[in-house]
Amino acid sequence: EEALLREILDDFPEARKLNDRIREGDTDPRLPLQLGELVATEVRGRQETLASGLVQALVGFARDHAVRAPVDGDVLNLSLLVHGDQKEEFLDAEAGLAEQVDGVDFRFGGPLPPYSFV
Repeated sequence: EEALLREILDDFPEARKLNDRIREGDTDPRLPLQLGELVATEVRGRQETLASGLVQALVGFARDHAVRAPVDGDVLNLSLLVHGDQKEEFLDAEAGLAEQVDGVDFRFGGPLPPYSFV
């Protein structure tokens, strides 16, 4: 979270300016709210972009897929119906993605019954 905040402050001069004013002791009660809203909006956008990229990268290994609402602070809740013949290719792709995406923990469960596709 700290690294992401620093990245957002580097990428957005408005956020950096608000943060600097707060750190310098500006007592305007709107500043933390404005900064929080700006950061939250950017975090959501980045999470949506990441989730979309992960779906695109993994869906090619699946006969079917289902995207559900993320839970417990997750970025993505994705079910993939992967044929047994493609299991190793899928696991290799997952491992590659986990290495490429810094600061994100991947949790995979399976094989599970295909209850998401009934």
